[in-house]
Amino acid sequence: MKGFCLLPAVTFLVIAIFASGCSNSQANKEVLFQTSTFGALLKGVYDGNMTFKELKTHGDFGTGTFNSLDGEMAELAGEFYQMKADGVAYPVDDSMKTPFAAVTFFEVDESLVLGNVSDYNQLEQYLDSLLPTENIFMP
Repeated sequence: MKGFCLLPAVTFLVIAIFASGCSNSQANKEVLFQTSTFGALLKGVYDGNMTFKELKTHGDFGTGTFNSLDGEMAELAGEFYQMKADGVAYPVDDSMKTPFAAVTFFEVDESLVLGNVSDYNQLEQYLDSLLPTENIFMP
């Protein structure tokens, strides 16, 4: 499978949050769907039974992992990517499974124009200043 290099996963998701216009006409908007729990991962439950084909029906934007913790998962515009230690994001086959994922149907709630942001630290500080709290998921 051919892949392509991306910015680090966090930067990738932050940029997607503020720049993407993805949306879905599902009735479950404003819902965060989660398969399994982070606590289960901490207890060693590294194999799940939900395929990415099924997960796609619950959202078009999210994060998670793969069976045996084989990389980080990012979903953007309904497409899943597997980011491995080599720094490449690989497309994900629908039949692959996840032990943990959290997805939602992305909707733009607010758009903004970045001012004079010249590096990652400034971007991080600016985006952090926009959050009402650090303790909730902000799709």
